Amino acid sequence: MKYYSYALLILNLFSCNGDVNNLHRLSKNEIEDIKKHQLSNAAKQKNVAKIIELSNLILRSDSNDYDALRNLGLMEQGERNYNEAIRYFYKAKNSNNNDEINMHLGTSYALLGDNDSAIYYLVTAFKINPMRTYITLASEHLREHGQFEKAIQIINIGIAKYPNDGKLLAYRASYFVSKEDYKAGLLDYNNAEKMGMRDHELYAGRAFALTNLEKFDLALTDINTAISMHKQDARYFTLRGLLLYSMKDYNKALEDFKIATQMGDPQGKENFEKLSAKLQREKVI
Repeated sequence: MKYYSYALLILNLFSCNGDVNNLHRLSKNEIEDIKKHQLSNAAKQKNVAKIIELSNLILRSDSNDYDALRNLGLMEQGERNYNEAIRYFYKAKNSNNNDEINMHLGTSYALLGDNDSAIYYLVTAFKINPMRTYITLASEHLREHGQFEKAIQIINIGIAKYPNDGKLLAYRASYFVSKEDYKAGLLDYNNAEKMGMRDHELYAGRAFALTNLEKFDLALTDINTAISMHKQDARYFTLRGLLLYSMKDYNKALEDFKIATQMGDPQGKENFEKLSAKLQREKVI
């Protein structure tokens, strides 16, 4: 009995050290059961430590398990250990080269600042599974780095795949407008609307383009529509204030800047203070 107890102690020590390969190799059914129940519950509870523990447990029996490798990569990404995350994602990619893992690689490289690799993997993800999200992620990353031409090229890949997708057209329109190519932006916004898109961002974006093209009446219609659809965005009141200012309706412009200021928009506040001072000088208030 004494020796039997000692043997159990040794086995427990080996188990604690994680040498489970020598003791018990999990079967495929056991691994799937862990994923279905324990890992699923840990994910719902956002229990990072448990996810890591269970993923490592699975890898001791199957070093190429896609889900476990992906999970550990995501945990490392969450801790901003991007190189370590990429290492896990590459291993997962060797097990299953799908769109999801290419997307994770792309975002990790983006977070590392490796622009070319980020775009490569995000576009690869789109080619495997043409989801709009992959295109917008890739193009937004390029946009943040000031590479507008490349960003539009990426969006064009998506539009070529989905020529009737109003959201992608509106997305490209916002890029054109940010480059001050208002005519190109207006064309895309109009086509997006024709395809059935009804979105406050479309109307606000088109209102901005129309304002810069000095088509004030059309712009006012659009910004009013945007505000009626989404009153929570202070920027829309600032935009309408600027439009009204351009139309020389200073008192109404001041009212919109005041609303934007109360909603916490710094641009609205700055415009409110400047216009208030102007009207005071001219004794209009």
